Amino acid sequence: MPQTLDFCNSFVSWVTKNEQSYGRFQLEATLQIKTPGVATKEYYLLSGVMAGNLYKSHQLVKAPPYYFQAVMSKTDYKVFRVYALQSKNEDSFQTINDTFEQVNFDLHYTTADQLAQVNEVIDASFANAKLNAKVQITTQDHTYLLLTFPIKHINVNQSKTIFQVETGTVMLPNAQYVQKPSIAHIDLAYINFNNQSKAEFAVLEATEVSPENHVRTFSGFQSHPAVINLHKLL
Repeated sequence: MPQTLDFCNSFVSWVTKNEQSYGRFQLEATLQIKTPGVATKEYYLLSGVMAGNLYKSHQLVKAPPYYFQAVMSKTDYKVFRVYALQSKNEDSFQTINDTFEQVNFDLHYTTADQLAQVNEVIDASFANAKLNAKVQITTQDHTYLLLTFPIKHINVNQSKTIFQVETGTVMLPNAQYVQKPSIAHIDLAYINFNNQSKAEFAVLEATEVSPENHVRTFSGFQSHPAVINLHKLL
């Protein structure tokens, strides 16, 4: 019986060096990357939040407000900062030792049933079962990706015996990753699929609206042949 990550009960926590502040985030997704000639890399996506002014008595939400989401590896981290309008790239990436006194990966696994038939997916959806997906992609440059994530939204049609998953956020390496494997070249995306052989992605990108400002949205598009397995957590 396969094992799968229980995202609802898996967390990454940190203690910052300067503020001695403890932060805990629920795990959102994982990404494994195998690049020819390079050691396998594992990345962990933390839940996104609206950035705040910590421990203040008022104006807890930063102004201007922005969306904050972090990707962690065992050695490095990257923070995405998404403003409605931004004049420059505010993302940052550093080694864990630069910022954190301690980082803990509290990962919990559980047994699962693999859902091989569409009717099994439909039945599990109507039963409100917890569902995970594992999406395997081999790119044209022979890089192997394994995306694992919870299915937070799924559509099913009993009369047509079809389903469609629309969920996220997940992680994807961008085109620069092959030349320079680094957490700096991990992007955020949302994923859609309605079969087990192809996945489509809306990727976070910045579009210029003036020389000074860009609108950053999930506007990039990618489509990849894939091997997709669905699991029902037990």
